[in-house]
Amino acid sequence: MIVLKASKISHLTDARYFSARGASVMGFDLDPGSPDFVKPEQVHAISDWVDGVRLAGEFGQNSIEEILHLSDSLKLDYIQLPHNYDREKLMELSGKKIIQQVLVENSTTPEELTHQITDLAPLTRAVELDFVTQNINPLAGEGFGIEGLNRIIDLHHCFIKAPLTPDSMANLSKLTSFPGLTFTGSHEEKVGFKSFEDIDTIIDYLEEQQWFDPYA
Repeated sequence: MIVLKASKISHLTDARYFSARGASVMGFDLDPGSPDFVKPEQVHAISDWVDGVRLAGEFGQNSIEEILHLSDSLKLDYIQLPHNYDREKLMELSGKKIIQQVLVENSTTPEELTHQITDLAPLTRAVELDFVTQNINPLAGEGFGIEGLNRIIDLHHCFIKAPLTPDSMANLSKLTSFPGLTFTGSHEEKVGFKSFEDIDTIIDYLEEQQWFDPYA
C-alpha cells in the first residue's frame, strides 16, 4: 500500500484536508529562513485539530540543539533534513527517526542515487526524492523515468516528491514496489478555502486501484 505524506503544512485547512484523505505523515517547515516557516506555537495549534497522523519537522540548516529542542517540545515523530545537511551533524541525531531529502536533477543517474541512498540508509528511516525542484515527473517518463525508479525504489524506504499529474498515475503499476508519495500544502485562496481538485483526482484514483487505503 502507498503511504501519503503531506509537506509544508501552514494552516488548518491543509491539515484537515490531508488528515481526512488519510495522510500518515504531516510535515511543518521549521526553518526560520524559509518562506514557508511555521512558528512552533502554530504547529501546536494545528496538530491539536488532527488525529491519527505522525508529525514531521522539516528543517533547514537549524542547529542540532534547536532541532532536538523542537523535536521534544512539539513531540515530533520524524525529523526531516534538507539534501545538503552536513553528514557529521546528521550522525549526531542518531536515535531519531530521520527523513533525508535527496535532490534529483535532470542529470542525476540511478547509479548516483544508488550510492546516495545506500550511504544514507543506515542513518535514516526514509529518504524523500525531491523531483519538484527541477520540475521532473518520473512517472511521466521524465528524467530517468520508470526504469530508473525501479533501480532504486527497493534500496530503502522512499517518498517521491514530484509534480505528479492524474494522467501519469497509472504508471505506478509499472513499478516493482510502491514508494510513498509526498503532496505539498500551499497558501489558502481565502481563509478556510482552498482547491484540492488535482490532489483529489490522484488520491481517488489510488483508492479505486486499491493501491491506497486511507483507513489502513
